[in-house]
Amino acid sequence: MESFVISCNEADLNSPRLHGQKVLKTFIENYRGTKELQLFPIIVFDKAGIQTVDYWKMSMPHILKNQIRYVLSATGVPLRNKISALLPKKTHFILASGRVEPNLKEMAYLFPHDFLLEKQKTIVGSQVRLSESIIKDPKTFQADKVNVWIDEDPSIDFKGSSYAVAKYFADYLSLTFKK
Repeated sequence: MESFVISCNEADLNSPRLHGQKVLKTFIENYRGTKELQLFPIIVFDKAGIQTVDYWKMSMPHILKNQIRYVLSATGVPLRNKISALLPKKTHFILASGRVEPNLKEMAYLFPHDFLLEKQKTIVGSQVRLSESIIKDPKTFQADKVNVWIDEDPSIDFKGSSYAVAKYFADYLSLTFKK
């Protein structure tokens, strides 16, 4: 993948191209642990905001080389067919469930979600808690595979499984690295 420059002065922070920035910000704002963490943001999108399995595959040697224990991802590549992929066995992936939208509607698989062993992944979905009931996002992709459901925060604009996965992982690590 070629490198490219994005002008921060002209960037639209609500652009899907900068979605990862919101995920990272949500994670950082919610992490309350005492241990200093090393974060390695990995971009799996090109300049036009297109992601492919090839970009994901290019990230795997970086994950292996740096012995990254956890990968937080609020994205996945929709696929029609199963493919072969070499994924790090000692890395745990915390993944947003995703939503059934036009680009996911006809797809059977989501990468890396459907290509990892069950013990290697935690899939996080979002839900809305009302006074007497809980409503899971009805458009959750493969809702039966979601391991953890996180309440949306009605006071913020960033919602859905992307918010939920960042919030969940920040809370998880905060408890893990508590005094």
